Amino acid sequence: ERIREKIAHHKMVTRSGEVSITVSIGITIGTGDETIDEMIAKADIALYKAKENGRNQLAFF
Repeated sequence: ERIREKIAHHKMVTRSGEVSITVSIGITIGTGDETIDEMIAKADIALYKAKENGRNQLAFF
């Protein structure tokens, strides 16, 4: 959440003016039984859930 908030408070200056930046983050916690690929797949599912819920937020698998 701190990472998301820090990014959200950062403004990027472009030729067209100032732009707000947001980020959606998908998180999973491994149990030790999954492969790296399985963990990435779960985090990816959580990322799309965060985007579906309105973006600029975290979602856990």
